[in-house]
Amino acid sequence: TETAHIARGCTLLYVPAEKITSVEETLANKDLVQTLEGTLIHWTRQINEAIAYQEAVELADNAGPLAELEFWEGKAADLSSIEHQITDQKVKIIVQVLQASKSSYVEPFLNLSDLIKQGSLEATDNLKFLSLLKEPCMVLAEAKPKVIPDLLPGILHRIRFIGAHSGFYNTSERVQGLLTKISNEIINRCTANISLTDIFDGNVDSSIKDLQDSIDALDKWRRLYMIAKEAAGGIWASFTDSSIFAYSDAFLKRCRDLLEICEGQKQFGRKIGSDRARVPSFGGSGGPEVMKGLIEIERAFDKQLTPLRSLKYNILDVKATKWHDDFGAFARATKDLEVRTQNLISTAFE
Repeated sequence: TETAHIARGCTLLYVPAEKITSVEETLANKDLVQTLEGTLIHWTRQINEAIAYQEAVELADNAGPLAELEFWEGKAADLSSIEHQITDQKVKIIVQVLQASKSSYVEPFLNLSDLIKQGSLEATDNLKFLSLLKEPCMVLAEAKPKVIPDLLPGILHRIRFIGAHSGFYNTSERVQGLLTKISNEIINRCTANISLTDIFDGNVDSSIKDLQDSIDALDKWRRLYMIAKEAAGGIWASFTDSSIFAYSDAFLKRCRDLLEICEGQKQFGRKIGSDRARVPSFGGSGGPEVMKGLIEIERAFDKQLTPLRSLKYNILDVKATKWHDDFGAFARATKDLEVRTQNLISTAFE
């Protein structure tokens, strides 16, 4: 087939079936020379399409390091395949024929060939070094937040090695981008471990533990990164920390907001695990009024929680910025309930 199988990661250069024995004999056949020139034009277009496709590939905002590795695997395979084909003897003799015929299409093709060789060398080298991350990042991609901190020193050590020794993957942009993908993977693992259903309707105590494990993992990730950055120096000194941790800091804040909701359920909703605690008894003539006040506060809290339960967007998606307004309204209402609770406690003691 003459089609470039770019989507499959393999560009196939069509070679005419005509047998070319020598440059001189082929030059005498004008129709064949014209056919070969058309073939060269098609190769140039195929290779340009392959290069354009690879340059246009954008990984998702939440892509992890394994996606980066997969990208370079595909690029290395495609460029190496093209390089192997353009150095094939059949392709070489076609180029020689067209050079001898003074075809104007030869030079653009040769320039592209040089780009392919350089790109193949770069992709192969990058893949060799990034492969050092494959095993630990596969473990990270399945890890629970509680064990993530133990995996990070080894991953950071490998990233430092890649930045220091790779011939091409040694720029500030690439290493910083790789660190950002580690942040993304940690967020992905924490997201998978947090149940919004449990937070709003289920087991509050286990939700608090899951949220705290995520907070601890993200805090430890930043601390370990800062230690590695100070030890590495070099290009690491130029990294923009706020860029690497933009999403993880936002996710950390989201976890703390949800932790506040869980604590509120314990404080105002009498939640213990997935059950409700008994309403405490108060003696004296004012006792029934105090108990009534507690029930009213509990109902008011549940009323404030209801809108959060029915939000249409994913609360754990940090790009869902409407959460700031929705949680802000909840937090303000909760602050009023805290004042009412303090007043009720004072009344009970009196």
